[in-house]
Order: sequence, then C-alpha cells, then structure tokens
Amino acid sequence: MSSANQLKIEEIRLHILENIKKIDATISQQENAVIIVGETREGKTTLFNYLIGNALFSKENIDCGGFEIYSGIKTYIGDPLNNININNHSISQTSLPLNQGEFWDCPGFGDSRSAQQNIINAYSIYMLTKSIKKLKVLIVVSEATITEKSKKKLLKLIQYLGEIFKNNINLVEGLCLVVTQSNNLNLRNVRYTLDKILRERNGQESFSESQRTILNLLSSRMSPIAMFNAPREDGLISDQDKLEIMNCIDRISYIENFEPSFSLEPEAEHFIEDLIKKFYNDIENFMFGKFYPALQNYIVSVIDSHNDTVKKLRNSLNEFIDELKEIISDDKDLQKFENNLTQILLIINRLKRNDLKDELSKKLFQLDFIKVVKTKSITIEGYTDKWYRFIPNLINIIELLKSGPEIIKEEQVLTFKGTIIGTEDIKKFFETNDITNYKEINVYSLNSIFIDQDITAPGVFLTFISPQLRVIGENRTINLKGKSRNAWKRWITGEPGGNGGHFYAKGRNFINLSSLIIDISGGDGGKGQDGGNGADGLCGPDSGKEIVENKEESALVSRKKVSGATKKILEKGVIESVEKGFKFFFTFNDKYKEVYEVYNPGQEGGNGGRGGVGGNKGSHGTVYIEPNELLKEPTIIKENNEKGINGEDGLPGRGGKNGPKYCGIYINEISYSGFKVYKEFDSESNDSETRTVEIADSKEIVANCTDERVTTLVPTSSKESDTESIDSDERIDSKKSDTNSKNDLKATASRFLTSYLGSAAALGYSALPIMTKQVLKIGSLTGASLAAGLGVSIAIPLVISPVSAHFSSYWEEKPHKLDDKSFVSDGKSPSPLNDKSKSESSLPKDEKSDSDYSKKLSDYNEYYKNNSQVINVFFKNSR
Repeated sequence: MSSANQLKIEEIRLHILENIKKIDATISQQENAVIIVGETREGKTTLFNYLIGNALFSKENIDCGGFEIYSGIKTYIGDPLNNININNHSISQTSLPLNQGEFWDCPGFGDSRSAQQNIINAYSIYMLTKSIKKLKVLIVVSEATITEKSKKKLLKLIQYLGEIFKNNINLVEGLCLVVTQSNNLNLRNVRYTLDKILRERNGQESFSESQRTILNLLSSRMSPIAMFNAPREDGLISDQDKLEIMNCIDRISYIENFEPSFSLEPEAEHFIEDLIKKFYNDIENFMFGKFYPALQNYIVSVIDSHNDTVKKLRNSLNEFIDELKEIISDDKDLQKFENNLTQILLIINRLKRNDLKDELSKKLFQLDFIKVVKTKSITIEGYTDKWYRFIPNLINIIELLKSGPEIIKEEQVLTFKGTIIGTEDIKKFFETNDITNYKEINVYSLNSIFIDQDITAPGVFLTFISPQLRVIGENRTINLKGKSRNAWKRWITGEPGGNGGHFYAKGRNFINLSSLIIDISGGDGGKGQDGGNGADGLCGPDSGKEIVENKEESALVSRKKVSGATKKILEKGVIESVEKGFKFFFTFNDKYKEVYEVYNPGQEGGNGGRGGVGGNKGSHGTVYIEPNELLKEPTIIKENNEKGINGEDGLPGRGGKNGPKYCGIYINEISYSGFKVYKEFDSESNDSETRTVEIADSKEIVANCTDERVTTLVPTSSKESDTESIDSDERIDSKKSDTNSKNDLKATASRFLTSYLGSAAALGYSALPIMTKQVLKIGSLTGASLAAGLGVSIAIPLVISPVSAHFSSYWEEKPHKLDDKSFVSDGKSPSPLNDKSKSESSLPKDEKSDSDYSKKLSDYNEYYKNNSQVINVFFKNSR
C-alpha cells in the first residue's frame, strides 16, 4: 500500500472515529423508540419532520417538474452539523442519527457520498438499535423504487434489512412500510410487487431467511403499509397521511431484545479490509520501532538506576520476564492476539511511557472499531508471529543479564565472569569456600559491577573491570588489609603482619565512588609468645625414716661426746661409777651422742619463661583506578594496623614441699675410740674437715679397726645440738686424763671383769660373732702373741671393747617424724638480659607494576570480545 493511500485511509479513519464519537455522545440508552430506516434519498428526513409535527411546505420545481418539500422550521434535535434542509438533491444530507421524542431519523443505506459515510451510517444504525430496549422499525421506500423495472434498489434495501435484522425472528411484529412520494400506487400494487419479488427470489442461494421473512410480511394482505403521498400543489402539506401512518405504527408491536447486525456497501467493505491491513502494519511498526526500543531502554534504565543489591535487581528482571512470557505467539487466534496487545499495554504501564500507552490504546480502539464495522465476510486474524520473534530473543538477553557469574578457580587465582556481578556474589562464594590460598581475585563484568556488600580478602590483589561500577549504600568497604598474625614462630618472636592487598579498577562510569572505603593497610604484627610459667617443683618422697634408722652418714647432723652419766643398769645392780671405771680399764671405747636428721628435699620451682617480642606491621598495598581523572574518589586506608604486642613473661614455678623430716638421737659407744679421734661437730659448722678421723698412734691398727658404722654428714636444715662441740686440743687433754684414771681403777675393773664377762658369756652365741669380728680385725696376731707383745692391759680391752660397744649403744630417741612443712625456693623470673627491643623484620614489600595491570586488562578484553556481542548490540541500540 502506497504512502498516499495510507495517508488517505488514516484521514478517513480519523473522520470515521470523529463521527463515531459524536454518535456515541448522541445516542443514549432509551426505553422505546421508532427508527426510520431506508435507502438514501428516499424521503426519510421528510417523513421524520412530518411525524414530529414540523410544518412542511411544498413548492413546484420549475426546472425539473414536480414539487419540492421543505420545512418551515430549520431546527432539529441532534448535532448542529445535521441541520440539513429537506431537498431533492442527489447527495445525502443526514450524516448522524437525529431524534425527537421516540422518533429517530437514521442515515440512509447506500450513502452516495463515500465509503466512510456508509460506514458511519451503518455504525449509527447499529449503535442506535443496540441501545434501545423496545424498538419499532419504519421502513421508508419511494414509489420510484417500487416501480423501477429492475427492482435493483428495492432488492438492495431488502438485502440490507435482511443483514441488519437477521438475528431477530420476531422482526415482523414491529415492522412497518411507508411508501413516500406516492402518486399512482396503492396498497394492492405495493403488496403485489413485493410478492412478485418474493416468488422470483425464493430458492436462490443468496436469498436469506431474514429477507424471505420480511417479504412474506410486507406482501401479505394485512401487512402494515402506509402511503405518504407526494404534494400536488404549493403550500402547507396536510396531516391526512400522517394520521394513516401513525395508525400503522400503532398497529405494530415493539421488538424486544433486538440484536442488530452490521451491513456495508462493497466499497466500504474494501475500505475496512484496507483498514485491517493498515492496522497490522501499524502494530508491527509500533512493536519494532517503538515498543522494543522502549523495552531495551527500560532494561538499561533499570540496571543504571538500580540502587540496591544485585539480588533485588535480578528479582525485578525475573518479574519482567514473567510478564513478557504472557505474550503468546499465535498467527490465527484473534482472541490471543487481543490478549497479547493487552499484555503489551500492561508492560507499557510498567515502562511509564504515556506516549506509547496512548498510541497503543488507540490501536486497540481501532481493533474494536474494525470488529464492529466489519462484515462477517471480513476476517481478522492474530498476526502475532510477524513481530513476536523479538520477544524470546529479549527474554534470552534478560536471562543472560540476570544470571550469576561464572567462577573459575585456578591455582592461586580466582576469577568471576558475567554480565552483571555484585560483591554479594563474591561474598556468598567466600562464605562457602576457603580463599586463603588465592593471591589474586579478578571480577570481569560485561555491563555492571555492583559493590553492594562489604567484602574481606586479606592481602589479595583484587581487580574490578566493567563498563560501569556502582557503589550501593554508604560506607561500603573493601577490606584488603594484610593478614594479621595470631601465632608466633618457634623462637617466640611475633611474626610480622602480612602485606596489604592491591586494588585495581577500570571502567567508564563510576557511580557513588565516594561512598567506597578501601583498606589496603598491612596486617597487624603477631603477638609475641607469652613466656611459659615455671613448673612447680615436685614434693620430696617420704623415705627419711629408713635413712635415720640405718644411721646413714648423710643424715648425721651432730656428734658430741657424752661427759655425763650413761644409761643406768639398776636392774643388774651395777652403779654408774663402776661401769665407768670398768670401761676405762677394760675398753678402748667412748660414748657419743649422735643426732640424725634427714628429709628428702622437694624440687625447686622452674624459672619463668621470657615473653616474645611482638611482630612488626605489614606494608600497605596500592589502589589504582582508571581513568585517573575522577570527580569523586574512594576513601583509602593505609595505616589501619598495629605492631604486635609483646608476650607476657612467665611466672616462676613454686618450689616443691620437702618430704617429711625424720629425727633420731643415738647413743653410740664407739669401740677402740682410744685409737681414734672423733672430732665433735654439729650442723652449724660447715667445715668438712671437722668430720675427718685423726689417727694418734699405731695408724695401721686403727686403720684396720675402724668402725664402719661411722657415717659422714649430709647437710640438712639447721638444728642445734644438745651440747657444744669440743675442739681437738681439749680432746687430747681429755684422753690423757682418761689414761691416768684407768691406771687408778685397775683393781675395780678386775673385780668387775668376772661379772661383765659372765654377762658376755651369758650372751652365748650372739656375742661371739661380734667379738670374733673385732678380734680378727687385729690381723694375724694370735691371742698369745697379743698377750706377749702388748700385755694383758691391752689384750683384754681389745676383746672387751666390741662387746661393750654393742651392748651399750642404744636409741635415746627413736626415729620419729617432725612437724615440718617447709618448701623449697620458687623459680626465678626471666632474666633482664632478654632484650625485647629487637623484633622480626617485616615481609618484603609487594610492589605492582604497569605490566601487572596490563595483563589484567588484556585478559578482560579477550573475555569481552568473545562473550559480549549480543549484549553489546542490545545496549548499543538502547542507549
């Protein structure tokens, strides 16, 4: 169809729509009405004025002959445009329905002016008949039409009537025929002519049942027909015919539930067909030229203006996809086609494009109009498939836009690739995966990166490359602070903090970048190891009693000669002086009071450990954003770190509790003490030489006769002895005095000898081993040689001394436990020589060069080239 024809059709369509609006405004719901219908130029308007009471006048037409009728009052109820004079011209005058009272003057069938007027007339009659509840129909036909030889016009009228009233079986009840401009005809002639047409047409394929019904009614003997005769003279037309017509109208009944149909001239039908084709073209052009670009712009604007999380953006796009999926492709079903257009209108409402909404609303109104004015022979199909192919393509693009990123894991590099990516996607991955081994994280977006969640990636080289980067919210943080050290090395010094990460971003549009905080500080130094507490000493074991009982030298704390009385043996009747004298003359023994004290000491507490030195801070990273000329820049933090805290010194361990202290006092008669010098001592004297044995004479004999029971001292806790120590000079003087005393008491000793030896003999076998043992120690001397060499004064004491020592030694205080709860000393605090001013050196600084950034950009460009063709075309066309 040429553009000129399209323009013409558009003008006609607008003219029709304008008149339709007027028709809709004129026609209102009405209870009862009498409509006047018929072919154009048959005198309908003249009859209308006649019936509503307007005065009609006739005037002879000198040029053409006959009489013309005109109204004396040029006032009509209805649109002023229809204020048309009654005339006999060939052009129709009535454009819109006119009414007064219950009478309605309808535009004529077969309007001679144009196809659009024919459509307007048909629509007027359709809307009028549809709006009236009870209806009577006045059919107007002129005498000339009835008497015409071909009956073409009359047949056409019947055809129109049959089309309009084909759905009404009770039409005959409310139908009346008025013959206008009658000069020669009467009712019989009219009925005969109609009956003849009925007989001629009956049985023909094109002859409808409704046409047959109308002709049967009008050709019957009692058919409601009235004559409106033509004037024969100038002047006022009388009401004689009016009375007859009104009587005829009264005779017929109102038709209820009237269902009109639509009928057009062939020319008008062709126009409607052209109008349908233009409608299809208009819809297709609207979809491709306006709706689809608007959709693209809307999607871009949704993404560009979205100021919330990626999750909510994807939800919004999902809702939009659901709406698009309501549009169904079907190239035949008109109802689905209409539903599609309605759905598109709903989507346009979402787009907030009132211009498109108004335009599509007009298209939908056109469709409604076409559905009304088209005849049954004209079909409208839903040609959705002509423009539908864009819908699934658009859905696929939106699906691609809203899809999550592809995640590529390499050895130490993690890469996110997608169209729209949010840090929410990255954070979600971090929550379910260990990222400690990744040194680089790349985020490559074909459209937009939304920094919509805070993320933390200690010490990572983070790269964002996208056409657009948008920061969502206030104080959004990317934390690349170096790893803080919470552990320490084996040598207890805190480890240095990790170096801060690096941030590289490249894009065209940076939105709300001033709300971004990037922390590239080095990590906190590790805390020095706390010094270990010294171990508590172990308690000493309970084994001192056995040592005291065994009179071990290690437990001897003092030895003092007994100068006073020894143990009295009253039950034997021997007095102290006799015993002393006897021992003086017959033994070489001395009595000593030996004090034994011993305990197993507890373990000394361990020394406290030295606290380690805190580690140094890590070095900060870098931030590089391209292009460099940014109106607003992010906040960059470089020194959000601290040196590690020095470790606390350990506490010294507590000393262990000493084992129980045991004490015993033993009166020890030492045999042959005359040949040996036992120096007295106590624990307060630390001179180890005071405990050595001095040999006076006969060193060889003394050496062989040494009593093995004499033990050396192991120092214990201080304990005073009962007597004072005697130095060596005093012991020598005492020895001389004792020798003199022995000579004076020989007599007493000899008397006592018998008794003492008797006691020894009474010991029997138990005393012999001791005596024998001591005698054998003298060496190879026999008793005879001993007596001969030394004399009786020496031989007898040598024999008697061991026996006396055995029976005269005893425990004055048996070994017993003392009440002593002493502890060994605690451990020591760490040495002040440990220097905490020195710490571990920092890690080497990780610098980034231009080549590092270039490689990132090269990787992105390769990805962009291979994956963004569809997206690029989409966004390019939309912007």
